[in-house]
Amino acid sequence: MSLEIRILVRLFQPPFKKSPKFLHDDDDAGNDLGFKPQLNLEGYVLGNPITDIEFEKNQRIPYAHAMGLLSNELYESLKKSCKGN
Repeated sequence: MSLEIRILVRLFQPPFKKSPKFLHDDDDAGNDLGFKPQLNLEGYVLGNPITDIEFEKNQRIPYAHAMGLLSNELYESLKKSCKGN
């Protein structure tokens, strides 16, 4: 366990030992390298996550349409041009 993690644990452990621990990040916060966490976290919160980049790329047009940024006509035209992708 890194020195920073040990200091953080010692600093917050006594008053919050029985409280669940959560990790929060507001960026692309994946575990791409597959490292095992050094803390027992109860969960995590992601502010702007990317979970499946190919799926999310294909959702930009439907999202813009759902938010009223694209007209129905433009949306249907884009959908036809992209063959549903």
